[in-house]
Amino acid sequence: MRSKTSLFNGSIFRSNFSRFWPLWAAYLVLLLIIVPTSFTSSLRDELYNGYLSPTNMEIGVEFLQVMHPVGLILTAVFSVFAAMAVYSFMYSPRTTGLVASLPVKREGVFLTSWLSGYLCLAAAQAITAFVTILIAAVLGRNVTVYVLLWLAMQLLETLCFYGLASLCAVLTGTLLILPAIYAIFNFLFPVAQLLVHMILEPFVRGMSGASDLSLMFLSPFITLIRGGKIGFSYTLENGVETFAANGMPTVIYYAIAGVVMSVGALLIYRRRRMETAADIVAINALKPVFRYCMAFGFAITLGIVIYRLVFGGFTTPYNDAAVKESILPLIVSMLVAGFIGYFVAEMMIRKSFKVFDKWPGYVAFAVVIIALLLAVDADLFGYERFVPETEKVENATVSIQGYSVSTEDPGQIDALRSLHSVVIEDDTVIPDQPTSNLLIQYNLRSGRTVTRAYGINGNALKSTEDFLNRGDILLARNTFEHPVTPETAFYSSVDGYGPYDSNVYFDLTPSQTAEFYNTCVLPDLNEGKLGRAVLYTVPQPTEAAPETMYFNVNIVAMEENDDGNGTVWKDGRNYFITPEAERSFAFLQRSVPAATTEVQGENPVG
Repeated sequence: MRSKTSLFNGSIFRSNFSRFWPLWAAYLVLLLIIVPTSFTSSLRDELYNGYLSPTNMEIGVEFLQVMHPVGLILTAVFSVFAAMAVYSFMYSPRTTGLVASLPVKREGVFLTSWLSGYLCLAAAQAITAFVTILIAAVLGRNVTVYVLLWLAMQLLETLCFYGLASLCAVLTGTLLILPAIYAIFNFLFPVAQLLVHMILEPFVRGMSGASDLSLMFLSPFITLIRGGKIGFSYTLENGVETFAANGMPTVIYYAIAGVVMSVGALLIYRRRRMETAADIVAINALKPVFRYCMAFGFAITLGIVIYRLVFGGFTTPYNDAAVKESILPLIVSMLVAGFIGYFVAEMMIRKSFKVFDKWPGYVAFAVVIIALLLAVDADLFGYERFVPETEKVENATVSIQGYSVSTEDPGQIDALRSLHSVVIEDDTVIPDQPTSNLLIQYNLRSGRTVTRAYGINGNALKSTEDFLNRGDILLARNTFEHPVTPETAFYSSVDGYGPYDSNVYFDLTPSQTAEFYNTCVLPDLNEGKLGRAVLYTVPQPTEAAPETMYFNVNIVAMEENDDGNGTVWKDGRNYFITPEAERSFAFLQRSVPAATTEVQGENPVG
C-alpha cells in the first residue's frame, strides 16, 4: 500500500513545541515582565508627577512609543532563535536523513517547521496583549485599541524577521553560522555603504562618511527602530484628542518582504541536497557569491586597517582638496585584504588549505576593484560635479562656522546651487591657512537626500560669506518667523562692552524689546548694517579691549507651536550691535540704566 504524503505533519509540529518549550516560555516571560509592567509604571509616573487624569489616548500613545521599539528588539532576537530551533534538523547528517525518511513532502517539512516557529512567537505576543488589556481594565483604563495596534505591528514585524531568519537557515549547513548570516543581512547594506563612504572620503571631494546612505531601507531593523520611520503622536485641539500612527505602510512592506523571503527559503529547501549538512555554504551556486562577498568585506574592513597602519592613510583634514591623498596605497591595501578574504572563504568552503587553484577568481576581483577605484578617483561617475536641479529640490540647508540657513525658496535654492558650483570649480585651497567646514544638504522631492561636505578657504570662503549676506538670506537668518510684540517678547538681555572696562549688563522690558526689534533691528537689517556674517580664515582674538562701545543682544520671543494645541515654544536671536547699526546702537545707548554706566559685572533689570 502506498504511503500518504502531506504538506503538514502534526508530529513535527508537536515535537517542535515540546522540544523547544523553554525558548517559547522565555520569550513569553520576557514580554509579560516588560510590556504590562511598563504600562503600570507609566500610569504610576503620570500620577506621581501630578497628572491626575491622563486620558486613555495619552496613556496608549505613551505605551506605543515605549513598547514598540522594545517589542521590535525582542522580535528580531527571538526570530533567529526560533529559526535555529525549528530548522535544527538541517544541520546534522543523521537528523537530515531521519526527516527525509518521513512520509512528508519536503514542502510539508518546511511549512510545518515554519508554522511551528511563527505561531509560537505569535502566541506569546497575543497572550501578552491580552494580559496587558486585562491589567488596564482592572486599573480602570481602556487601551485596547493601542495594545491591539502594538500586537498587529509585532505580528507583521515577526513575519519580516522570521522570514529573513528562515532564508538564512537554508543557505548554510552549520547551525552557528545561521545567526551570523542573519546579523550580517540585517546590517549589511547600510554598514557597507557607510564604510565605502568613509574609505572614499579623502579621495572624493565633497563626500561625507555618514551622508547619502540610500541603502538604509535594506536594513529592516535600522529602518523600523529609527524614530523617523515609525512614530505615534497625540494632539489636543479645542478639546478634541487626535491620535496618529506613522509608518504602518513601512511595516506592511517589510512583512510582505518577509513572506517573499519565506517562499524563497521554501524553494531553496526543495532543491537543497541532504549531504550539505554541516557545510558552511549549503547551496553550490552560492559558493562563488560567498567568496566574493568575503573578499569585498575584508577589503573594506581589513583594508582600512592596512591602509592606516602601513601607509599612514586617513590623516587628511576634513575633505581638504589641497592635500588630497593618492589612491594607489588604498588600492594596494584593499587588494591585500581582499586576497586574504577570498582564500579564507575558499578554505571555509573546502575545509582545506589547498585552495590556491582558485586564483583566477581572485584576479577577476582585483581587476574590478582597481577599475572601480580608478574610476572613482577620476570622478567618472560625476559624484564631485553633481548639483541637483532647483525644481527637484524640496528644501536645502547650508552650514558653516556656526551660521546655518534652511530654505524652501526657489530663488534662495538657486543661489545656493550657484555657490555650490563655485565651490566645485574653485577647488584650490590655500595651504598656509586653515579651512572651514562647509556642509550643503539638499532634500529632493523624490525623498532622496544629497549631502556634500567641503574644507574651504580663499575665494570659496568669500563666496560663501557673500551668499550668507545676500539680502533675503540675511533677513531669514536674523528675523523671527512671527511678529515680536509686547505679548510675545519673553526677554532680552544686553551685554555692552567698551573701552576702559566700561561694561554694562541690563535687560529690556517686553515693550522695549518689541520697540527695539521693530523700529531699530528690522530697519538696520534691511539696510545691511546689522546681522552680516563674517567668516574668518584664521582665529580671531576674543579678549582685545574694544576702541568703541558695542553690544551683544539676545532676544527670546514666544511662538505658537505647530501642534495646534495652544502651547508655545521659545525662539531666540543674537545680535552684535556696532555703531554702524545706527538705530539699534542709539536705542541701546539711551536704554542703558544710569546706575550701570561704566560698572562692570552688574546685571540690573531695566
